[in-house]
Amino acid sequence: MAGDAPAELYAPAFNFGAEPQPLLGLAEWINGLAFKNIAFTDDGLPVAKIAEIKGGFSDATKRTNGIYDNRVRLRDGDLLFCWSGQPETSIGTFVWDKGDAWLNQHIFRVLPRKSVDRRFFRFLMLYLQPNFQEIARNKQTTGLGHVTKGDLSMMMVQLPGRAEQQRIADVLQAIQDKLDLNRQIAMTLEDTARALFKSWFVDFDPVHAKSGGRDPGLPTDVAALFPDGFDDGGLPNGWEWGSPESLVKINPTTRIDRNKEAPYVDMAALPTKGHRIVSAVSRPVGSGARFKNGDTLLARITPCLENGKSALVDCLDHDAVAWGSTEFIVMRPLEGIPEPLPYLVARDASFRAHMISAMSGTSGRQRAPAEAIDRWAMAIPNAAVIAAWGNAVVPMFNGIKARSLEAEQLTELRDTLLPKLLSGKLRLADTATVIAAA
Repeated sequence: MAGDAPAELYAPAFNFGAEPQPLLGLAEWINGLAFKNIAFTDDGLPVAKIAEIKGGFSDATKRTNGIYDNRVRLRDGDLLFCWSGQPETSIGTFVWDKGDAWLNQHIFRVLPRKSVDRRFFRFLMLYLQPNFQEIARNKQTTGLGHVTKGDLSMMMVQLPGRAEQQRIADVLQAIQDKLDLNRQIAMTLEDTARALFKSWFVDFDPVHAKSGGRDPGLPTDVAALFPDGFDDGGLPNGWEWGSPESLVKINPTTRIDRNKEAPYVDMAALPTKGHRIVSAVSRPVGSGARFKNGDTLLARITPCLENGKSALVDCLDHDAVAWGSTEFIVMRPLEGIPEPLPYLVARDASFRAHMISAMSGTSGRQRAPAEAIDRWAMAIPNAAVIAAWGNAVVPMFNGIKARSLEAEQLTELRDTLLPKLLSGKLRLADTATVIAAA
């Protein structure tokens, strides 16, 4: 049954004379397997859950070397639809691009029929995303919603002929290519920032270069900030061992008016890869973490900590205070500390391994205490080195944010063009100007 979702969510999205058809019948919807009942192994293919679909593989990704139904074996380019989970952050359409894997339950592998252009169907599904989310919200239990095959059978759509589908898909693909390029650039920028963190503060590459008489590959004024040797403990001369609390305030007290609504971030909105939170909703203030722009959020509960859920908050209005899950640890940089530095500490593999080893509690509800952060040792350079690192890295994170905001605009343009093209309000010949201006 479709539950209590409003009838308009199932009505045809377009009206250009074609006979409405149930969305369910336009594709084959293959549900993943219940891999939780299968013995996992140290090798073999990974099992793709929504966390892997959105963020990629992590140390917590389950693997199996078993052989299962080939219809749930993923390959690059497969169209997926997550039909169960948090409506705002999990329900929706994705394209798999991470190599061979097995598909977990609660996700459909979607195979459009021969009469349906695959790219067009993807854009149609993306356009219907608000409908899917609203259907799921109307059937939420314990925070999770779902979209069933019954819902898909009631959702009526009107399709043009396949040749017209292909022409429309060509137009929308130009926008999608811009989106994909933006995401790739953003990933490259963060990878570069993480590499620079590791090079300077973990591997001490500039110091090793200078001690060996080699050019560290840095501007002269920056290279001069690094010593040319190490002390007896293997630390660059003049540096000290310390903890992240040399850089941050853990769970700082932050005032927020409990009589009003404020931006709220739940655990599902915390990314496993990348630093940006892209969805915050307004809710009456309750108990939970308090944070503002510039703070780093670290998930402390299993399996979120193992999956890598962390974020550098930069999505709030100026001076706004937000609140979120009680399972967040808030790391606020001290004065003079670049905002990305605590975030990259939180992403460091050694730091995460330390926090995971500190977890305790009952099975399935284990948590890492905030106090464990102070027990992780890291090299602390002088303020000049930290400032120089910030001068290099902060523009990278500004670039990531700018591309993320542009991606939001491109997504809106893509989803606005589809109904206009189908309804005839916009001609294909006119779209080049619209896309060039994006």
